[in-house]
Amino acid sequence: MAGYAIAVWSQTFTAGLVGGGVAVLVLVWFALRYWITTTHDPNIKDIPTPTIDRLNQQALEHMDEDPEVRAALADSEPAPDDLLAFVPKEDSATGSEDKAPKKS
Repeated sequence: MAGYAIAVWSQTFTAGLVGGGVAVLVLVWFALRYWITTTHDPNIKDIPTPTIDRLNQQALEHMDEDPEVRAALADSEPAPDDLLAFVPKEDSATGSEDKAPKKS
């Protein structure tokens, strides 16, 4: 009977110790999080961030200076026949007169 009481006391002590440890860790985590958020001065709006359009424009401006890109652009291979098959044929005689909307 004494052994059973010691085992129950041991389990209760261990559960209390683990629960107390978890509680202390949670308390320390919240305290650190609160301390960091209150002492940190967020100047997010002061950071200059370029827009995507400006970055794309800068990348395209420097693209012509790359010798590999120039060589690739200078290489004028004809388009493959299967790709040309999907391109609609333009009839220059009918032009845009048939496609223009009629005015009432």
